[in-house]
Amino acid sequence: MWRIAKGAYEMKEPGAIPNPTDTLTAWCRLVEHAPVAMAVTLGETHTLHCLSPAFAQLLDAAPLELQGRCVADALAVANADEVVALLDRVFATGAAEVSAVFHHVHPHRGPDSYHWVVWRIGLGDGSPMGLALQVQDVTPHEQRHNTDEALAEHLREVNERLVLAGLREQAARAEAEAALAVRDQFLAIASHELKTPLTSLIGYTYMLQQTASTVMQSDEIFGRAVTLITNQANRLNSMIDQLLDVSRISKGQLRIERRPLDLGALVTRVVAGIRITLKQHTMSLTIPDEPVLVLGDDLRLEQVVQNLLSNAVKYSPAGGPVLVSLVRSGSEALLEVTDKGIGIPADAQMHLFDSFFRAPNAGHHTSGFGIGLYVVKEIVTQHGGRIEVDSTEGQGSTFRVALPIHVETTA
Repeated sequence: MWRIAKGAYEMKEPGAIPNPTDTLTAWCRLVEHAPVAMAVTLGETHTLHCLSPAFAQLLDAAPLELQGRCVADALAVANADEVVALLDRVFATGAAEVSAVFHHVHPHRGPDSYHWVVWRIGLGDGSPMGLALQVQDVTPHEQRHNTDEALAEHLREVNERLVLAGLREQAARAEAEAALAVRDQFLAIASHELKTPLTSLIGYTYMLQQTASTVMQSDEIFGRAVTLITNQANRLNSMIDQLLDVSRISKGQLRIERRPLDLGALVTRVVAGIRITLKQHTMSLTIPDEPVLVLGDDLRLEQVVQNLLSNAVKYSPAGGPVLVSLVRSGSEALLEVTDKGIGIPADAQMHLFDSFFRAPNAGHHTSGFGIGLYVVKEIVTQHGGRIEVDSTEGQGSTFRVALPIHVETTA
């Protein structure tokens, strides 16, 4: 593939809409690997930005001769005015078109017949950036048309539909890739910028609790206010940590540091920490007497257990029991967390571990980003385990995590 060295569409500052440079890059990746004649142009002059080798061969020109040239000027086309009109029309309206037959005159092999498929590339605000072109050789179709007009017309219509469907898919994929890149960049920057002041806020709330402990005991309203500030700051800190984890996962940078650990002791510690905060709920724990060894990251597995237990409480707004059990099952350690809460609709369960997904009945009871279980699944998967859910809406849910048992070997 060949590209113009300097583009006119560099974005000056990062924003919430997809960067045009990312969109062009995604399109040019598609063109680069295209086995057919394809190109991307910029602006109302339809200046060539990138093109496939087949497109350069079609024009009987060296790639360097085509860079920065308008498409109409670079072509040896008998009906150049019609080509320009087609490009202008699609650029202005945004409606993809398949042209009538254009006859390209080649110096060495004479005229051939081609269809042009033209698709507009837009900016994030809907304004046009340029065009995507595909040129298809229909010379054999034209020859058959002389002997069997009906068959050739049918083939052309089928081809048009297939090409347009393919271009729609390519356009959607290119725009989605650009949007995801912007989203990941925003998550990383926003989470980092929020983390610094929040760390200071949490530190000062703990200092306030320590220095004002006497006042908090005598003034119930003041004590509740300080506790609320601390709890909400910790909750916000946890949400920012999850956003940072989503950014790390998308970049393949979520690190797991494994070492042998007793999963039973870890679960017991997390349950004890949550129990002291419960008012409407009870939380029971069943674990084996002997250690349940797994090879894992202590902090990340604690994050998994914390998330599952917190969700069990959060989505049981009327209170009730939360049952936690850890058992050995063959070569696996099975952790189950069961609640009697709102449950999960059947059609939502297949998407429950997708990023930024929330079940439709969850919003009525609590807020959230819909990324906690996505991060949990990634952590469990990187430990060689799996996570499953059994749930009935209105009756409750059971989340089940299976991790490989670690067997210590003696030298």
